Amino acid sequence: MRTDIGEDQSSNRNLSFTVNSRLAAFALWATIASIVVTTISVGITYWAQGEPEARVNFETISDTNVFDLHRPLKDLSIIFRGHDVQEQNLNLRIVIVNVTNTGEQDILPIHYDPEDGWGMQFSDGEVIESRLVDSNSAYLRSKIVPQVTNENVVSFPKVIFETGSSFAVEVLLLHPKDISPYISPVGKIAGINEITVSARPLSQEDVSFFAGLFPGSALTQAVRTIIYLPGSLFAIVLIIFALIGTSIILDKLGAWARRRRVFKTRTILLMDQARIRNFLIDHYSLSGTTGLLWLKDMISQPSTITWLNSSSTWTTSLHSQEDGPEAPILFLDEVNWSEKRRALSALNESELIQRGGDDRAIIDPALGQAVDDLLAELGG
Repeated sequence: MRTDIGEDQSSNRNLSFTVNSRLAAFALWATIASIVVTTISVGITYWAQGEPEARVNFETISDTNVFDLHRPLKDLSIIFRGHDVQEQNLNLRIVIVNVTNTGEQDILPIHYDPEDGWGMQFSDGEVIESRLVDSNSAYLRSKIVPQVTNENVVSFPKVIFETGSSFAVEVLLLHPKDISPYISPVGKIAGINEITVSARPLSQEDVSFFAGLFPGSALTQAVRTIIYLPGSLFAIVLIIFALIGTSIILDKLGAWARRRRVFKTRTILLMDQARIRNFLIDHYSLSGTTGLLWLKDMISQPSTITWLNSSSTWTTSLHSQEDGPEAPILFLDEVNWSEKRRALSALNESELIQRGGDDRAIIDPALGQAVDDLLAELGG
């Protein structure tokens, strides 16, 4: 056997260890970077969303004339509170307004302006009466009692108005027939610049799945793609390296634990052949009990091992350049071929296998006995 083969393989092994160490270090830094980037992303997202926004919406859900007369009738008189409705060209209208907290935070009594009322005002009309007709909150049903505080103002009590809760108020209006009164809010609530007023019920338009998933205009989509895509790709790369790093770290921890275990075995402690002892420690640390079983199977069948310059020319395809031109190899009909090949390469590096006649392998019998003893002690 050429003496430089073991040196070449030892160099390759050291190089492989160095590469794995660098990859583990890079993967560890990638894991740390992934955590940092994720933390920053969450912080930016929270900052972009800002504080929960308070919103209130006045929504007209019904608007009905009490007397729906398209033209005056000569002999019909409608007297309401001393007013002849037809003669004075007046109209009685019932309006139902739904008041909803559409914001992201509850409105508490301290949020209302204490020096001003809270409610709604109707332009160009006189409020005759007002009453609560519905609410999705039992609390609001017991607390909301609309009061007509001016001829055209309906006031509400300053109660706790939780997000998503609503109440509907019915208002009877007397107004000029040719003018439609409109609603304007009264009072100030902290955190709300302007209360939204809808002239008709708000409806949800039917949108496609992708439109709901990616809301916004085409320009918004383009800007979102430019900003999010590189960040997403970078995050995916970091996650991949983090997974690789975690796998490498777990493998190294497992190898470290197996090395500590095998060092305490009686077989290793009493082994007087340093070459066999070091080989078994390294092999068990890397491959565990399964690796010892593969090794035992290979040692018990030396006929499955041949050499690269064998008369069987197809065997030259079963090795890599690092094996050298005269390294031992396994036949193709072997199970777990790749795992056993690595063990065989380590055997050759440790010079525990020799080339006999007819290119057959000769393995140190002390190795086979040591493997059996170690498997018995480890419970393999």
